[in-house]
Amino acid sequence: MGKDLLQNATIRDNICFGRPFESERYWKAVHDACLEDDLDVLPNGDMTEVGERVRGLILSLVRGIDS
Repeated sequence: MGKDLLQNATIRDNICFGRPFESERYWKAVHDACLEDDLDVLPNGDMTEVGERVRGLILSLVRGIDS
């Protein structure tokens, strides 16, 4: 996965990736991907803006999911 797939936006925006936010569907996906604990440690949860530090965390999580 390349950095180009991550937008300079919130984690929520990156998960929704341009689609409308649907709360029930969104939180189910977060739960299914076991991301709740990861989001809990971020300063603004899923509303944390993606910067270089968060970008590295997301890429690590995605690599873990893909393997």
